[in-house]
Amino acid sequence: MAGESEGKHRRKTRQQRMGEMNILQARVQELEQALSESKWAEEVLKQGELVAAATIEGMPDGVMLVNMSGEILYVNKAFEKLLGYKANELIGTSALKLPTYSKSKDRVRAQGYLKKVIEKSSAKPIDMSAINKDGEEIPINFTASVIKDAQGNPKTLVAVIRDTSERKRAEEEVRRYTKQLEALFNIGATVSQTLNLEELWDNVLDTVLMVMGVEVGGIFLLDKQTSKLLLKTHRGMSPEFVRRVQVVSIGDGFIGQVAKWGKPILAEDVSANSKLSWMRKMGDGIQSFAAVPIMAKEKILAVMGVGSVKHREFPDWETLMLATIANQIGMAIENSQLYEHALELAFTDSLTGLYNRRYLMDQIEREFIRAQRSKATLSIVMFDLDGLKAINDRFGHHVGDRFLKEVARVVKVNTRASDVAARWGGDEFMLLAPGTDSRSASKIAERIRAQVERYKMKLEGKEVGITISSGIVAYPDHASVVAKLLKKADEAMYNAKRGGKNQSYVCSP
Repeated sequence: MAGESEGKHRRKTRQQRMGEMNILQARVQELEQALSESKWAEEVLKQGELVAAATIEGMPDGVMLVNMSGEILYVNKAFEKLLGYKANELIGTSALKLPTYSKSKDRVRAQGYLKKVIEKSSAKPIDMSAINKDGEEIPINFTASVIKDAQGNPKTLVAVIRDTSERKRAEEEVRRYTKQLEALFNIGATVSQTLNLEELWDNVLDTVLMVMGVEVGGIFLLDKQTSKLLLKTHRGMSPEFVRRVQVVSIGDGFIGQVAKWGKPILAEDVSANSKLSWMRKMGDGIQSFAAVPIMAKEKILAVMGVGSVKHREFPDWETLMLATIANQIGMAIENSQLYEHALELAFTDSLTGLYNRRYLMDQIEREFIRAQRSKATLSIVMFDLDGLKAINDRFGHHVGDRFLKEVARVVKVNTRASDVAARWGGDEFMLLAPGTDSRSASKIAERIRAQVERYKMKLEGKEVGITISSGIVAYPDHASVVAKLLKKADEAMYNAKRGGKNQSYVCSP
């Protein structure tokens, strides 16, 4: 029995030892596995840091890492390139005192922004400007945020700066194109809505100066009768300058050359052009100048010129815009002239060029109402050619027409801007003189009569002339309504004829 118990005890001890060995071996395996996993984790972490570093280094935007004390820990290549500073010039310095802020108007904003990020972990990006090492100002977008550790404690501040020059240029392009489209639309609307060239000049010139950002401008209209360019509207010119360019001959000076050749001329530096040196001497301070022709159907109608008191270039988009606007103005001028010609045909006598009876009646009604309202005087002079029928019968109607034209010319040259001269019908003419009493009207009638009497034509070897008889009436002395005024003018004229012709007769009160 004793031997059997001793054997069991020995077997149990071996079993225990085997169990202990197994446990120890398992623990060793666990430790080896744990050590293996730890190295793997370290390797993963190391590789992750390398990937992150490589990613940051290859970013097109500038990246800066800053500790929570504001000390710069790292900047990538893009940061160096953008601001011109090497990493060793920045690492270890304060991010709040970067030299790139020292000359920038946004330095205070940048410092405030970084402090806010440090305090609140993040903030919305801001647009600002930075100064690079060469002293150049660069528009940037600045954003920053704080990286926290596993426990949620702030660890590192990451700041990213992006050069927004291209974006700014794109935005400027959009703004510029928008301004151009608005200008062209506004001018186009004005062209389509008005035939008043004076209103058009002002609208166009103001719009062009606003879009181009220049201070001086003028529009010169070609006068067909004199072949001169007349300054119709202007901005930013001194009185002396206006006096000098009020009337410009074709081919004379900058504006005249544009009218002569029908092509734009640009002078980005007027001092370099001997023909324009007078501009700087005038005291207006014009440094750069441009002019474009205003044409329709290949004919010069006007010239538009703009100038700047600062030296500037005229890029292609500006010259193209000026040319487009000039085309619009050209169409407007042509439309206005066609309209005026249509009015002329509708309201003028084709033989004499004076207004016709229809137009005169409209003007008499209008001026009569005005005279009543303002308690002013108004006179009418009615002329009749003496003996025109005899001339037509003897020499033909073509000769009679020549006398009619001459009488019309004399009447016209003796009228004021406010007067209206018209062919009343046949061999009768009428002169409406607002603000004129019968005494003054009589003097005008006598002057016209005397000039007509002096006119002679040589016909069949003899000098042949003609005379006129005129009747003068005035409001309010002779009548209080238009119909009665016209009737008394007719009566006064026939009294002049009955009295011997070739004379003027003033209606009795």
